[in-house]
Amino acid sequence: MVRKSKHLASISLGIMGAGFISTFLIPPSISSNLLQGGFEGGLVGGLADWFAVTALFRHPLGLPIPHTALVVKNREKITAQLVHMLENDWLSKESILHKLANIEFVRTILDRLSKELLSERAGQRMVAISLALLDAIDVARWAPVIGAEIRGRLYALEVDRFLPKAIDWLIDSDSDIQLLDFLVAKGLTWAKQENTRVTLGTMALQALSNIELDGFMQFAFKSFMGFVNEEKLGTILQNVLIRGLEGFKETDAKARIQVLSYIRTELLQLKENPQLIATCTKWKNSWVDHWDADAAIAELLRSFKEKARLFVQRETYAEEFLAPILQSLINAIRQNADFVNTCEKELHEYISHFIEDHHGKIGTIVLENLNQLDDDTLIQLMEDKLGQDLQWIRVNGAVCGCLIGFLITGFKLVLSAS
Repeated sequence: MVRKSKHLASISLGIMGAGFISTFLIPPSISSNLLQGGFEGGLVGGLADWFAVTALFRHPLGLPIPHTALVVKNREKITAQLVHMLENDWLSKESILHKLANIEFVRTILDRLSKELLSERAGQRMVAISLALLDAIDVARWAPVIGAEIRGRLYALEVDRFLPKAIDWLIDSDSDIQLLDFLVAKGLTWAKQENTRVTLGTMALQALSNIELDGFMQFAFKSFMGFVNEEKLGTILQNVLIRGLEGFKETDAKARIQVLSYIRTELLQLKENPQLIATCTKWKNSWVDHWDADAAIAELLRSFKEKARLFVQRETYAEEFLAPILQSLINAIRQNADFVNTCEKELHEYISHFIEDHHGKIGTIVLENLNQLDDDTLIQLMEDKLGQDLQWIRVNGAVCGCLIGFLITGFKLVLSAS
C-alpha cells in the first residue's frame, strides 16, 4: 500500500511536469494559458510538498539544506517527547488505574474458565497437568517420609485405649457367637469322622488301663473292662461328643448360654488386664520394628501412580471427572460473594502497587527499543507506518496547486482583458 501511494504521488508530479512542458508546444491561447498556469501551480505544489515530506526524514537530493532531515536531527527530542507523552498523557498512572478500577478480574477469569472447561484444548491441558502432577510424585523421596509418620503413629497408639473398643466391637458384632458356631461346626465335622471314633476309643482305653483301685472296686472295674474294647468305648464317646456339640447349635441351649456368658465375662475382664495390655503393646512395637514401611509404602505409591495414570489417560477423564469437579469449585467460588469481593480488592491493590512501582519502566522500555534502531531503520519504520498519508500530502499538493494555478491564471486573464 505504501509503495502504491508512492507511485501515485510520483505519477501526479510527473503529470504536472509533463503537462507544464507540453503547454509550450501548443499555440498561445486563453485555454493554453489556463492549462499552463494550472500545471505550473500543480508542479510547484507537488515539488514543494515533496520537498517538505522528504525533508522530514532526509536531505532532499542528498543536499545538506538547512532545516531538513528533521527526524534524524531531532531524534532525541522527539523520543523524549514521545516517552513523556506515553507516560503522562496516553498511559499515565491515573488513566491506567481508572480503567482497571472498572474491571472485575476475578469474575471475568471465573466466567472464562467456566466457558473453556469443556473445550478440547482445556481437556488436553487438564490431562497434561494431571500427568505432570503424577510424575512429580517422587516415590523414593516420599516413601520414607510417609513411612516415618505411620510408624510414629503406630508407636504412639495406646493399646489400653484401643483394646476396650476392640472388645466392645467383638461383642456388639456378635463375633464371639460367630466364633463359637465356627468351632462347634468344625468340632462336629471332626467328631463324625471314622478315625475319630478309633482315636477316642484308644485314648479312653489307655486312660482306663492306668487307673489303680483297691479291693472290690478293682474287681468291679476289671469286670467292666472285660465287656468293653476300643471300638465300643470310641462309639460311646463319639456319640456323646456329637450329641453335646449338636446341643450347642441350639440358641436357647443352657450349655450354650453358659459358655457364651463365660466368654463375654472373660472378654470384659480383658479390657483392664495389665498383662494382656503389656503383651499386646510389646507385640505391636515388635511388629512395627520389623515392618519394612518404606518398601511397602513405595510399592503402594508406585501402584497408585500407575493406576492413576491409566485413569487420567481415559478419554472421558477430563469431561466426566475433572471438569465437573472444577465447575463445582468455580460455582462455589462465584457464589461466595464475600470471598470474590475480597479477592477483587486484593488483586486491584496488587495491580495498583505494581503499576506504581513499574510505571516508569514503560518509558524506559520504549526508549530502549527506539535506541536499538539506527537512523535508517527508524526512518523506514516511520515511512512504513505513515508513508501512505505522507504520500497523499504530495498528491494533494499537486492537485491543490493545479487548482490554485487555474484560479490565479484565470484571475490574471480577467484583469488583463479589462
